[in-house]
Amino acid sequence: MQPDLSSKSLSVRLNQVSRCMRRAENLEQWLSAVMDGTNGFCARAALFAVEGKSLVCRAVRGLERIPEAVPLEAAPALASAADSQDTVVAVCTAGELSKTIADAYGAGTVRKAHLIPLNGRKRSLAVLYAEETTDLDALELLMAIAASAREYMLAAAPVGENQLVGISGTASASVVSDDEFRARRFAQSRVAEIRLVHEDLVQTGRAQGDLYSRLRGPLNEVREAYAREFRNAEFADYLHLEIVRSLANDDATILGSEYPGPLA
Repeated sequence: MQPDLSSKSLSVRLNQVSRCMRRAENLEQWLSAVMDGTNGFCARAALFAVEGKSLVCRAVRGLERIPEAVPLEAAPALASAADSQDTVVAVCTAGELSKTIADAYGAGTVRKAHLIPLNGRKRSLAVLYAEETTDLDALELLMAIAASAREYMLAAAPVGENQLVGISGTASASVVSDDEFRARRFAQSRVAEIRLVHEDLVQTGRAQGDLYSRLRGPLNEVREAYAREFRNAEFADYLHLEIVRSLANDDATILGSEYPGPLA
């Protein structure tokens, strides 16, 4: 059952959550804002940071915080979400989430969870474990907002004061430019917002194979905004790629014959 939130009130709430994340003065405040943001979209949640070859439980809501690190190889479902940078559905068993997590959260019952990555420039920095999800689109948008807010805070921090680096451990080298990273983040967050606000149109458009014609207004608006921001970019059209991946389930034909394709 979906939470009783109108599109406007939902947008207001997510905007408030975003401000709380950006105003966080340290890692704990940021984590608290992330966990608060999940309230209403899932019954219980935990955020596992990807630190080297291990998962570290950094924050929880409605669950026990697991004190010890969990090897990634022992939790293949979480590892899959981190590697693919896409949401995975898993059963809370030792075979999928490790014996440590299954013992802590399984409690002898068959529990399913959505595993939603929080993606950085080149890899997933963390994975959100969410039980009894009521609005997956909202949680995916929340993770995009959280990642953007984290980058904003790190960029704004004085040199040598990377308060939030602990969420991902030692940063890996990256050749992705700042503009390219912003383009990817812009595409992810804006397309997730379209999925969330226009859920009925998205479902109908997928079924009928005419997504673009049904979402012409919001899609044209976001395409124009992307073109203004990244008009002279020398990298791929990340908005087009995200529209195909996230809205059309990796099948461009679902967008319909009227879809104009990548931006020139």
